Amino acid sequence: MRISILVYATSIDCPNRLLAFTRVRNIVIHDAPAAHTAPRQIINRFRNTAIENYKMGLWSLDLLQLCTLHGGDNFAPYLNSQDQLNELLEFFLNPEKSKAVSTQIQMKIYSLLKTWAISYKNAFSSNNFEYACDRLKRNNISINIDDLYNSHWLPDKDVFGSPIDSVSYNLQDVFGEISKENKQLHAELQSIFQMASNEKKKGSVLDEGIQKRFKNARQRTDKIKQMVTTSRAFWNDFYEHLVNKPSEFNQIDSNVQKIFESMDQAVNFCEIALQLEEEVVS
Repeated sequence: MRISILVYATSIDCPNRLLAFTRVRNIVIHDAPAAHTAPRQIINRFRNTAIENYKMGLWSLDLLQLCTLHGGDNFAPYLNSQDQLNELLEFFLNPEKSKAVSTQIQMKIYSLLKTWAISYKNAFSSNNFEYACDRLKRNNISINIDDLYNSHWLPDKDVFGSPIDSVSYNLQDVFGEISKENKQLHAELQSIFQMASNEKKKGSVLDEGIQKRFKNARQRTDKIKQMVTTSRAFWNDFYEHLVNKPSEFNQIDSNVQKIFESMDQAVNFCEIALQLEEEVVS
């Protein structure tokens, strides 16, 4: 992932942080190599800014949280690294950093580590999130998070629920980003549907090569279906939690839901078109 997008998303003067967050999520979910390197890049950005400005540190942690929730399956496995998580633990275990960093940063890290330890309890052969929590416990470090009023990834508030982003988010821009993402996927589904329909119209027995194409197309359709589900969950998540919604937000939400409905329909058409005769009979 280009470092510039992470710097942009976590800079004080970012003009539309929610749009920048959306673009980071889109890169992570659609570009596996970028998803593999993103955890390290975000943590490096965090290390370089958290002491200088707690807001920038919180925004980097918000990005980590966002990508684990709505960035697909390729992000969390690469965040689940002792080396990378140790960089976060430094803000507890290193006396110099522990004294210099904001309590809000420590509360956010502690909350995330505990959440990830539970969420990924059986997801990996080695749960390094759990290891990180145990390491803090062994060092008799416990952070009181009773006052952590806001644990969401939205970058508009700090952990106490106080506003930290002075810029109003242009949700029409965010809608445009989601629309662009799904239009590309919709075009891909149209190609899959056309391929399947054309092969079936020939009326001949599908040879081994065509059957393999159908199998690959089914796998890709399933993947796109997952992406649509993730995209919908992302939109609905911040729709539910964004406090200061603009007057036109309900109309924007209606337009987004229409996009998702269209994607669901396209996926369904492809699933039907990709069924082979023996599968239909059985």
